[in-house]
Amino acid sequence: MMGIRLGYYTEDPDTAYLIDSLCDYMEDLLVSFGGYLFPLVKGEPLGDPEAWLSDFWDRHIAVVERRLVKHGMKYLAGTERPTIADFKMFSPVSFGTSINPACKVPEDVEQRVQ
Repeated sequence: MMGIRLGYYTEDPDTAYLIDSLCDYMEDLLVSFGGYLFPLVKGEPLGDPEAWLSDFWDRHIAVVERRLVKHGMKYLAGTERPTIADFKMFSPVSFGTSINPACKVPEDVEQRVQ
């Protein structure tokens, strides 16, 4: 709803499909992303970094790269400006890398993401 109100969605059905499919995909990946970082919330140690790298980052980066290469545009849905899909797909970067000063990912693991 906010995406529509603020102009980060589209009325074109084909582009809407591309946006929605990326948002749905990201929802499916949240468990593999959170499995590494969210134990900290309960005062537990980080999860398995190998699983986090392979189950989340390898898949996530591959999807982003394929989408960008396929249409050659700057944004994930092949649009001229960002959409809600771009924000949703970027959010793990803001949590799981040093772009966030509060990031708890060990430096050696983060280097492997990059």
